[in-house]
Amino acid sequence: MLQAMKSLNLRALFFSLIGTLLFHLISLFFHLIRIPFPYFEEALFGLGAHFKHRPPPLFHLIRIPFSYFEEALFRLGAHFKHRPPPLFHLIRIPFSYFEEALFRLGAHFKHRPPPLFHLIRIPFSYFEEALFHHGAHFKHRLRPQSSLNFEHYMERKVTAVNEALDAAVPLRAPLRIHEAMRYSLLAGGKRLRPIFCIAACELVGGTQSKVMPIACVLEMIHTMSLIQDDLPCMDNDDLRRGKSTTHKVYGEATAILACDGLIALAIEHVTVKTEGIMSTAQIVQAIREIATGAKALIMGQEEDIRSEGMSNVDLKQLEFIHLHKTAPLFEASVVLGAIMGGGSTKEIEKLRKFGRIAGLLFQVVDDILDVTKSTPELGKTAGKDVMAEKVTYPKLLGIDKSREYAEELVQDALGQLTGFDPVRAAPLVSLINYAAYRQS
Repeated sequence: MLQAMKSLNLRALFFSLIGTLLFHLISLFFHLIRIPFPYFEEALFGLGAHFKHRPPPLFHLIRIPFSYFEEALFRLGAHFKHRPPPLFHLIRIPFSYFEEALFRLGAHFKHRPPPLFHLIRIPFSYFEEALFHHGAHFKHRLRPQSSLNFEHYMERKVTAVNEALDAAVPLRAPLRIHEAMRYSLLAGGKRLRPIFCIAACELVGGTQSKVMPIACVLEMIHTMSLIQDDLPCMDNDDLRRGKSTTHKVYGEATAILACDGLIALAIEHVTVKTEGIMSTAQIVQAIREIATGAKALIMGQEEDIRSEGMSNVDLKQLEFIHLHKTAPLFEASVVLGAIMGGGSTKEIEKLRKFGRIAGLLFQVVDDILDVTKSTPELGKTAGKDVMAEKVTYPKLLGIDKSREYAEELVQDALGQLTGFDPVRAAPLVSLINYAAYRQS
């Protein structure tokens, strides 16, 4: 027995020494090839979350906690600009199989993955499960520090918002106007702005029930802007959210009056439905944020219309349009959520920047989808920006550069969430990634 224990201790010491040696050799290897070792750590940070196998023994030997690999393949792909690593050639699997997965998994890992796996002989099967089978569904999270089920989260939030909107606009006289308001407001949609608002409120310690009236107000303002956007005098669109647009169903006059009704209802909702849960100062602040967002939206829409058919619009002007047309409601969403949740001035300002970036990101992706997806996929008329000779990011930058810009915006937005509790921030992390990598 004593001999066996000595043998085990010697074996443990041997493997510990080997592990330490390997760790230093790997560090030296990265130093020699001039790739900082932290890049290796970040590159492999995500393998754990989706592996179906036990961690390869190597990680135990070199004493690197397996949790370091949890973000592994969330950050490999979109900027993978070098040749495929030798591993793919050796195993004779065409690298093209991994392109879609890598695009969806990636962020800003700008160096090619070093041929470490090749040297340490980690079975490729460990990577196949994570890369190939799960890759297309990764959502570019910051770090998976919570067990948030984003699909379930969205289902719950969308249902709650829809129920609140349904209650907010009852059918009453004049019936036709309220029918038109309800038709537009309850036609479906992603409900991103109210959900951003709720997530921001919960991030700083607030509750969904407290912020829901404000979340509904944001969707009312957004729906008003969509009705106007679709009018014949503007974008002249017949399809929105997979249904006929409001003016096609109720006529232009009623559609315009429905817009007026939604604005009036939004103001009423802020003042009446928040009574007892918001102070007078908070109500004034909320109205100011909503008014500022709505005013900027109108300015952006005007500039967007004026730029149609113009050939001299540059990137700075395009950004001005969308920082006014699209970004303000996203900004107002998270700012109002933070105010309702009792956030500090510092937290509110960080979320203000986050919301502004989120809005710009949403528009960049919208421009890309307009030229890469079909009408049934989008639920609205595809290619309408091209037909209207609008200036878009793909028109100025091209699709690939537009995607790269979207990736930069994702990282900028996520950077604003540093310092917040990671578990509470998980919904906003997932929302920004959903906005970036959505398909409609």
